[in-house]
Order: sequence, then structure tokens, then C-alpha cells
Amino acid sequence: MSPIDHEVNPESTKLIRAYSWEVQKRLPPGNDAHLLGQALSDGVDGDNLEDLRAPWRRFFEGGKSDQEENPATKIIAIESEQLRKKWLAFYRNCPPAERLDLDMTEPTMESVVKVMADITHAWRARREKSSWRKRVEGRFIQFSRTVNAHQNLLQILPQSNQYVSLFTGAINAIIKASVNHEKIIDGLTESLCTINEDIVRCQLDQSFIQTSEMRQLVADLYAHIFLFLSSVMDWLMEKRYKRMLDSFNESFSARFDNETSAIHHRAGQIRELAERGARAEGRITRLTVEELQSDIRLGLQNRAREQADRVYWEQRIEQQMAHLVERQELMSDAWKQLASAAKQFLQEGATDFLWLSGTGVPQPEPAVIFPVPDISDVLVNSRHLEDFFARDRVRLPWDVSGPLMLSNETVARLSSWSDSNNPSTVLWLQGEPVEADDMDNPGTVTAARFVDLADRAGVPVISYFCQLNRRRLRKSVPTREAEGLIALLYSLVRQTVELLLPRFETHVDLSATRFQRLDGSWQSWNEATSVLCDVLRLIPPSVLCVVDGLHWLDDKSISDQLAGLLEILMGGRLRLLVTTTGRSACLGKMIPASEALSLDTSRQETRAMVLDI
Repeated sequence: MSPIDHEVNPESTKLIRAYSWEVQKRLPPGNDAHLLGQALSDGVDGDNLEDLRAPWRRFFEGGKSDQEENPATKIIAIESEQLRKKWLAFYRNCPPAERLDLDMTEPTMESVVKVMADITHAWRARREKSSWRKRVEGRFIQFSRTVNAHQNLLQILPQSNQYVSLFTGAINAIIKASVNHEKIIDGLTESLCTINEDIVRCQLDQSFIQTSEMRQLVADLYAHIFLFLSSVMDWLMEKRYKRMLDSFNESFSARFDNETSAIHHRAGQIRELAERGARAEGRITRLTVEELQSDIRLGLQNRAREQADRVYWEQRIEQQMAHLVERQELMSDAWKQLASAAKQFLQEGATDFLWLSGTGVPQPEPAVIFPVPDISDVLVNSRHLEDFFARDRVRLPWDVSGPLMLSNETVARLSSWSDSNNPSTVLWLQGEPVEADDMDNPGTVTAARFVDLADRAGVPVISYFCQLNRRRLRKSVPTREAEGLIALLYSLVRQTVELLLPRFETHVDLSATRFQRLDGSWQSWNEATSVLCDVLRLIPPSVLCVVDGLHWLDDKSISDQLAGLLEILMGGRLRLLVTTTGRSACLGKMIPASEALSLDTSRQETRAMVLDI
């Protein structure tokens, strides 16, 4: 039986601990029952029965740790208190559906395993197939098998149970808050498993040497782990505040690669010390400690901590900018290689890889970048736009990673359009009219497949799958088609804002006042299109835009507005793919016949090819 299949009943755990505490108090030493109670309650801090029944009390009450006076463990004492405060704010700000149930969980290793098992069982009960869920379930199992390594390693520190509780309590809260957000839980579990691999290798070695130097290194390692967990909570609260939890334009793993790398290096120092067999203070090699620069936030509190946080995030922004510049320089060559690979596969008679590559748009000269200290406010200013479109229409919540069969002609045309030398930046795939929704609709499946390929290839993409609202119509819009068009426009504005660089120079008005005029009404249409035009000028070039289902919005009453939006999208800044299952009069007028293609999703093996990575 794997650890994740093991059922842990929190009520029985509490009962055993409470009974064991009573046995120790009631029976004299030497009694067999007393010895059993002592064994069962081993490691429980304090002698207050109420604390045993309320294991989360220390998270709410806190208190000064004696270890702040110990130089070897002072940093982890400070970081543990910082994490406790962060956990408290995080817990209180989580919506009820994503908040950890304190009555059903405890800050223990067993509870972490149970939380992961409960999530896995809930997913399997729904019988929804998804490649990312399979990955996450596998990491849950991997993490559960190795999570006890943390407890073993922390035993070298005084008051280790306090740190175990804080570590597991933070893990439980973060997992619970992230489980409904695909990208976050995927990246989070990957990072946790990576950290666990380092901890497992450490705990195999540390039993041979338990000196003050080793305690200091272990304390430093877990100070960095606590700092990582604090940063994740900060990031989740910030993204929730900006309504960006389901944004598809930021990678969790890339966002926290600095923190996980620092943890990896600290773990390496522990392994190196154990291998050297150093047992005395004066013999430890200081070079391995000084090779890596410590995080500037470690050990600071109050105002000094706030200032260090600002400096740290400014450094991270500089690193992100350097990464973006480097990636922009490499993007053109990568697109050419991808297009060449697609052609080669076609010539061999089978396509195993296809992706949109290049745009034919000349690369601009590098611009002078000026810091914009309040750029984060743009995301906050635009967050209310999500009230007027459904986030799950940006990416469909179904697994689209399986093979998709398309006709030879369709795949050949897509490959030709993918070539960086092709000047065309617009392609319309028109399917036959069909009474089917979403994944039963061949046009929608094709569009979703392209979005999935773009996302996995790291290509910036904005997308939307149009639909007509079946609920009550808002009073500020005249028709359901108009409401659907507003949803499309607002979703594109919001996603484009999410693609803005961390720092840039602009004279465009991106203030809260301007965004507040986008109130979801039909009267705000012109202002919204003006904002879209402005933000499109600020994003990196060669962004892919995929829009499915425009035929639902093709109504005479809004034909001028639909045509105006298409004109903006076809302006050359984006590479636009439109898919429909049915005729669209507006698209027929706006898109030349040379840039339209009848979508044939025939599954006859003699005529079909696989569109797949």
C-alpha cells in the first residue's frame, strides 16, 4: 500500500494523544501503561491537555522562542515566526472553499499525507481524465513517501516539533488553496518534490555527525524552506488580490527557481559536511558556506524586513527582465527550427510535432527600459474586468493533450501558415455547422489543442472560447450577442495586461480611473477597445491569439462592433487564429478567402494525420 492510500483519521489521532497524556499524568512511572502512554505521546510539546485538543493554537497565539538567543538557531527562529504570521494572514484571507479545515486536519506529517490522499480520491471519484492531474497525483505519492525525511532531519534542532508543525501546517494550507488552480498546484508539487529529494539525501548523512556546525546548517536550510513557503503565500495572496490565480502567463517553477536553488545549495552543504566527517567546530570548512550569498531577508524583522523585501523583489524583477531579453533574442531562431521540424515530419508522411512558429514581423530595436515602480497597480486596476467574463472560457477545463486527427490538407496548411517566412498573420478555420458544445465540437477541440501546444511550448498566448450566456441578461447590454462580445473584449484586455513586461516606458494612461470606465456596459465599448489598442502596443511582439466560436456573436445588431474588434486583432501585432463551426458573415467580409480554410476533422486513417507534440 502506498503512503497516499493510507487513511489517517484525525479524530483517532487526537484521541490517542489525549489518552496518552492522561495515562502519563495518572499512573506512576514504571507502570506498563505509563510507558505505553509515554511512547505514544513522545514528541508532544507542553503539558496542557487543551493544547493537545487544539494543535493549531500556537499558529494563532505565537510567542517568543527561546532559540532567538541561540546564535546557531536564531535565524530559523525568526523565519519560523515570520512564517507563522504569514500563515495567519494567509488563512484569514483565503476564501472559505480554499481555506484549510482546522477541525479535520492537524499540523503533522500524517495530516499532509491525508490531505493529498483526499484530493486524489476526490479527483478519481469525478473520473475526469487530465494529464496534469496524473502528474500531480504522481507527485503526491512521491511527496508522501518522503515527507518523513523532514521530521528526521529536524530532530537535530532543539524544539524540532515546533518546526515540524509549522512546516506541515504551511504545506497543508498552501495545497488546499492551490488545488483548484491547475498551473499553481502543478508547479507547487514539482517544487515540493524537488525539495524533498534534497532532504532525503541530507537525512541519510546527518546521522553520522550532529555537531553545532551541522545544527547551524540544518537551521539555515529550514530557514530558507520557511522563507520559500512565506514567499509562496505572499505570491498567492497577491495573485488573488489581482485576480490572477488562473493566469496562464506565469510559471510557478520559474517564479520560485531562485528559492529552490538556494535550498538545493544549502542541502549540498549539509551533505558535504557529513561526507567530510567534521566533528569539531574549528574544523568546519567555511568556504562552502561563503560560496553562496545568503538571502538578504534572512533574520530581519519589522521595518528592516520590509526594506529587505523591497530590495529582494527589485532584484528579482531585474533577473526577470534579463531572462525576457535573452528569451526574445533566442525566440526567432527557435521558431525557425520548429517550422523546419514540422515540414520534415510532413515530408515523412506523419506529423508528430506541429507548432505555430514565427510571425514575419520585423524585430524592433531594443528600447530603453525605465523603471515603473507602480506597474503592479495595472494588474490591480484591471482585476474587476474578470467580473464580466468567465475565466474557464480562457482555457477550457478539459484535457486536450490527446491526439487530434486532421486531414492531410488541413495539417499541410497549418504547417505552411506556421512558417516564419509566411507573411500571413491571420487564419480562419471554418467547420461545418454542428449542434455540439466545447469538446464535442471539432472546431473548439482544434482551437483548444493549439492553445495547449502554445502553453506547453512557452509561447505567449491569449485566447477565448465564445459562448452565449444562458442566464439572465445584464441590464446594461442590449442582447446576449452583445454580452458575449463584451466578455470576449474584456478577456482579451485582461490577458494582454498580464503579458506586460515587469518594467517598461509608456505614456499610455493605465490608471485606475480609466479602467473603472470599463464597467461591462455597452456604452463602455469604445473605451474598452481604446484600452485594448493601447496595451497591445506594449506587449512583446509575436503573441498568438486564438478565438473560437465567433459565429455565436455574429448578429446584425453588433456587426459594426465585431468588425471593429477584428480589425484591431488583425492589425499585425498578433498572430490570429479563428475557429468556427458555421458560417460567419462578418468574418467572410473581414478575412480574405486566401486566409480561410475549411476545417476537415475526418478520422479516416487514409486521409488523416495527427496534430500532436
